[in-house]
Amino acid sequence: MKHLGRAILAAGAAVFLLVSSNAGCHGRGALGGTPYYGPGSAPVPPPASLSANNRVKHLYVANSGTNDIFIAAMDTASGAIFPINTNNVPTGSVPLAILGNPAAPIMCTINVSSSDIWLFKVDNNTGNLTRFGSPTPLTGQPTAAAWSFNGKFLYVYEQSANGPQLVTYNFDTTLFTLTTTNNTTTIGNAQGGGTNPYTGQPNPASVPGIACGFALSPGGKFAYCGTTQPDQIAVVILNNDGSTQVQGSLQPAGPTQSSIAPYPGGRFVYASNAGSGDVGMFAIDPNNNLLPVGGPIQTGQAPNDIFINVAGTDAWVVNEQSGDIACFSIQGPTGTLSLSQLVGSTPQATIGNPPQAWPTAANQPPPFPDGIVTLDTAQLPASLNPCGMVVTDDQAFAYVLNLGGTFPGAPPTIVPAFVAIYQIATGGPTANPPGGVLVPVLLPTQAVPTAANPVTCSGNMGIPDLLGGSGTNPVSFQNHAIEIY
Repeated sequence: MKHLGRAILAAGAAVFLLVSSNAGCHGRGALGGTPYYGPGSAPVPPPASLSANNRVKHLYVANSGTNDIFIAAMDTASGAIFPINTNNVPTGSVPLAILGNPAAPIMCTINVSSSDIWLFKVDNNTGNLTRFGSPTPLTGQPTAAAWSFNGKFLYVYEQSANGPQLVTYNFDTTLFTLTTTNNTTTIGNAQGGGTNPYTGQPNPASVPGIACGFALSPGGKFAYCGTTQPDQIAVVILNNDGSTQVQGSLQPAGPTQSSIAPYPGGRFVYASNAGSGDVGMFAIDPNNNLLPVGGPIQTGQAPNDIFINVAGTDAWVVNEQSGDIACFSIQGPTGTLSLSQLVGSTPQATIGNPPQAWPTAANQPPPFPDGIVTLDTAQLPASLNPCGMVVTDDQAFAYVLNLGGTFPGAPPTIVPAFVAIYQIATGGPTANPPGGVLVPVLLPTQAVPTAANPVTCSGNMGIPDLLGGSGTNPVSFQNHAIEIY
């Protein structure tokens, strides 16, 4: 396994980046400042290496509760995260996703309540964002989005009065302008009535459907658009001029495909089914149609995101309600998923054995909200609602976004949204741990704590919403609130 750097604490130490959901993340200045370190730790050097496109990559989180963007620099050797701003960058109301353009130094947020798209220019040196231009209005209620591979189009999967629709927006990679088009494709109810052969359950007779999972094919020539009520996946052709059309009939699929992930080689497509706690697998035939392969693969409660590495050897499924991540190996010739290990969405946050309080330096708040000094997830009655993950380009580290929660007690334990850091184990399936398994990186707390309410997910189109301490964990559809760019 790759060396984790010198900033490792003893077993059981905290691994948290707390992300404010009700107030700006009050980071301690720009990278190169003096972050707080716990006992027994050593300073983590700032990031120094450049990515292949000559840009230092950064981690971005869109906070739906505070309508802003958290930005952190990443250390390539240890996985440590350094917030670069004292205050987060404002954006539109209730951002669903933040996405980096592959051809221009531009990021966008897809904002639900303000029903618009905001553009930001990216500083290639610092990673900071500057708002650019005026917001572009949306035509429906968004559930997911993706840039085309050449950066010239932004595809937004929306819900309209007529059902799910895929809307294309034109992007000028020189002027950095985003404009609406007339390219809208309705994903209709092609399987109304009858029985879904995938689930064995009857289909609704005359319901236009609800948009859920969404992804582009590896070559960028197709989009996979999931629906529920009825449960289906449409294959949509993406033409060079930005126009789109549904190919053939919709493929019956599992209940509520929360996330869709194509295999990098283009031979398979995987869909995490939030309604049944499993993953469905489809082969792609020579005509680019989806064909079910085998039965559903159990993963956990309410899987919300599925991520496949670029080599096509490993897949990770983030289970929101059971609060864990299922680590799978992928058998190359067949695409079959084999469970390697279930990993908790957050390590136990303790210092020492028995646990002791974190020391508070001058002008430094304690690392957890409301004076909490330990956070043992094994003792909590609910998960911390992991909702999505990203992986570094070199496949060394994974960052999992947890929505937090409020847990009963006197007083109640309030945990804001945060990012947990993992190293990706290397080696074969017989190694210990097996290759592809997420191993918690035991780093000191890097971000600023806050007593803000957590972000949880509402059942309304899966849009993250500020509920001020909900005791439930509703299912959310695929979103991209965390991004490496």
